[in-house]
Amino acid sequence: MAQPIPRIMANVEQHEESTRSGARLPDMARFVEFLQAGKAETENPKHAAMIAVLIEHSVA
Repeated sequence: MAQPIPRIMANVEQHEESTRSGARLPDMARFVEFLQAGKAETENPKHAAMIAVLIEHSVA
């Protein structure tokens, strides 16, 4: 079996360390902002509650 490329392994380790320390990836931060904007715009309380659950699970 081929050995992993050291640069890729370093990136994986850096990603794992940043997520362990509670840092979110930039894409996840944008996704949460998108959800928050959608929650603010919705008029249906059930939709707002569902979006709130998505936000909660995205930042956990």
